[in-house]
Amino acid sequence: MLRNLNSQRNIDFRIRLSTCIWRYLSIKKDNGGPRNVQILHRSIDNDTDLAKSVLKDIEGSGKSKTESPYSFYSLARQTASKNDYITGKVGIGPFALNNNNQILTMIYHISFRESQSSLLSTLGLSRLDKQLDVDGNSIMSWISAMINAHVDIAKDPWISRLNVNPFSYNITNLLLRTGWGGNTFYFLTQPIMKQMADAYVKASSQYMQ
Repeated sequence: MLRNLNSQRNIDFRIRLSTCIWRYLSIKKDNGGPRNVQILHRSIDNDTDLAKSVLKDIEGSGKSKTESPYSFYSLARQTASKNDYITGKVGIGPFALNNNNQILTMIYHISFRESQSSLLSTLGLSRLDKQLDVDGNSIMSWISAMINAHVDIAKDPWISRLNVNPFSYNITNLLLRTGWGGNTFYFLTQPIMKQMADAYVKASSQYMQ
């Protein structure tokens, strides 16, 4: 009798779990956003193209690029390449952790305590349970784009041109997860932010200490 009761409970639990999963995949979220099941059918490159479109807008589509002969063997080029590869190695972890944590904050509706005197509330950075950014793009897509960019950094270190590095990992994740979307990178590529990142990298170098 007890065995039959436990079996029935397991069946009921599986039915409820399947129902919850199906509802999550089929219903619309955040004021008529895209259905979650549609996101599952997209290519992983869609997320990368989302971030690359911001880089293209920042740099300009008509920007000319010149290459000096044998520049690959110069000390400056070798140093820049080394920094890019190091960034790719250490950058996967922070964004992968935030990718998992974002799911938890969405499920349990985690947010910072709001108050009129809170700077986070004033800037709209208090909620960590959003699914879509201010432009209607999936926040998980932005985080996925950051992971993809660091995994493939040896092939194309475009993420470094958005000033995403150990100095800006925390602020990048905060802004993306609170729904700033592409505005995150317009902020990161400001001259003062690039100067601060360069100063941080130099101060962290064992040769500069």
